[in-house]
Amino acid sequence: MYVSIEAELPAYMRDGSGPVLPDRFQRVWNRLADAGWTRDAFGAHRDVANPNGFIKASQAVSTDAGPLYEIATSPERSIAAIDDQLTELRGLSLGLLAKEGIGLLGCGVHPFLGPTDEEYYRYRTPRTAYDYAIRERGWTHKTMVAIAATQEIVDLVTDEAPRAIEVMHRLAGLFIFLCRNDPDFRRAGTILSVRPKAWRDHVPTEGKFAGDKVKVWLPERPVDSWESYLALLWDSSPMFVLGTKNDGAVYVPEHPTFWHFLTEAPEGGWEARRMEDGGECRIVPEWSHLDQSDWPYMGLARLRWKWRPGDAASLEGLKTAYRAGGDALRGFLKENLRKVVLENRSAAAAPPGEELASLALVAGLMANLPAALEFARRKPYGFWLEIALAAEMQPMDSRVEGTCIAALLEEMVWIAEIGLKKRGMAHEELGYLAPLKRRLHYRLSPSERALALFRTGGMDAVVRRLSY
Repeated sequence: MYVSIEAELPAYMRDGSGPVLPDRFQRVWNRLADAGWTRDAFGAHRDVANPNGFIKASQAVSTDAGPLYEIATSPERSIAAIDDQLTELRGLSLGLLAKEGIGLLGCGVHPFLGPTDEEYYRYRTPRTAYDYAIRERGWTHKTMVAIAATQEIVDLVTDEAPRAIEVMHRLAGLFIFLCRNDPDFRRAGTILSVRPKAWRDHVPTEGKFAGDKVKVWLPERPVDSWESYLALLWDSSPMFVLGTKNDGAVYVPEHPTFWHFLTEAPEGGWEARRMEDGGECRIVPEWSHLDQSDWPYMGLARLRWKWRPGDAASLEGLKTAYRAGGDALRGFLKENLRKVVLENRSAAAAPPGEELASLALVAGLMANLPAALEFARRKPYGFWLEIALAAEMQPMDSRVEGTCIAALLEEMVWIAEIGLKKRGMAHEELGYLAPLKRRLHYRLSPSERALALFRTGGMDAVVRRLSY
C-alpha cells in the first residue's frame, strides 16, 4: 500500500494587509521555475520516478480556489517518508514565500477572508471551470476560497475500492469530529466545522442543476458496490466539463449525464462550447474521457483512477459490462483500471506538528479494512449521516441518538492502530496517531482549541499559534 497527502494552508500577508492576491503567487511559481521546477498557470511541479503507474508521480505546489497554498507529495510506502517530503517541501515553500512577505497557517479556514462577492473576485484563483460553474450552473463558489483541507491518499486493489469508499463515507462524520480545525471565528464558534456546509451551500438546490447536490458532501444512500459508485459519478447529475486533446476544456450545452454522453451521442458528436472563448465545436465520446470522469465528484471521500489505454472497442466493452453489472463489471474494471486510489476529503487542514495524523488514521483503516467495514456497518447509514451533521456543531464530548461520540472515535482509532501494525512499520507509524489520542483524552478537537485561543487572545493569538 502506497500513501500520499495533499495539504492546503491558508496564505496571508505578514504585514497585516490580509489574504494573498493571485499575482503574488505568480512570483513564487517563477522562483520555482528558476530552480528547475516545471511552471504552470496555478503552480509548479517536479516529476519523480514512477515505477508503479501512479496517477501523480510528482511533487507539486499550487493554489486551488483562492489564497490556499497546496503542497502535494509523491506516493511513498511509509508515512515517515511522506513526512520527510512534506517537511522538505514546506521548508522550501516557506523560504520562497517569505521573500514575498507571505506566511502560512495550519488552519482549516482562512481567518482573514469572508464569503462575500467582493472578496471572492479579489482573491480567487481565476479558472475557466469555476467561471463556467458560476455562469452556467448557478454555483455560488465564493465559500470555497476560505476553506483548507488535508486530503489523504491511499492506493487500493480494484476489488476493494467499493468497500473502502463505503467505509470512508460512513465514517466521514467521525473524521470531522476528530480532525476539524475550521471553526466559524466570525460568529464566536457557533459552528465548529465550516467546511462541509461551505461545500453544500455553493451548489444550487433547485432548477436544472439541482442534481449537483450529489457532487458534494455525502450520498443520500450508501455506495457499496462498483455499480452504485459509477451510477453516482456517471448517471446522477448533469455532466461537468471535459478536456479534449486539441481544443482544451469544453462543456456540452445539452448537459447530458456522463453516461448519456457516452452512450447516446448524436451522429458526428455532441455540440460543445470551448471554455476559453465560448466557441462552438463538436466532441465525440472517447475512451480517454473516462480518466476525466472521477474528479467532478467532490464528496467527502472519492476514488481517483487511471485507465489502461483503450479505443472504441474498449468503450463498447465498458457499456456492455456496466449494463450487465455484477461479475461482468468487476472483471472489466479489474482488467482495465490501471490504478485506483482513495482520496479522503473530510479532514480540515491540520495544526502545525499534527499534519500526518489523519493520514495515519486513513492508512490504518484501509490496512484493516474488514474490521473497519464491520464497524461502519454496525449502524444504519442514516445514523452516520446524522453524525456528519452533528460534527459541524456539537462538541466531541456529546451524544448522537444516544450514542457516545468519544466511544466511537476511540474504537475507530483503535481499528486504525491495528491496521498500522499490520502494515509492518509500527515503529515508524504508530506515533503519528498520538495527536488523535491527545484529542480524545481531552475531548477537544483542534477547532475547540483554536476557539479557546480566539476567546482569550483574539485572532492574533490564533495566528501566532497556527503559523509556520
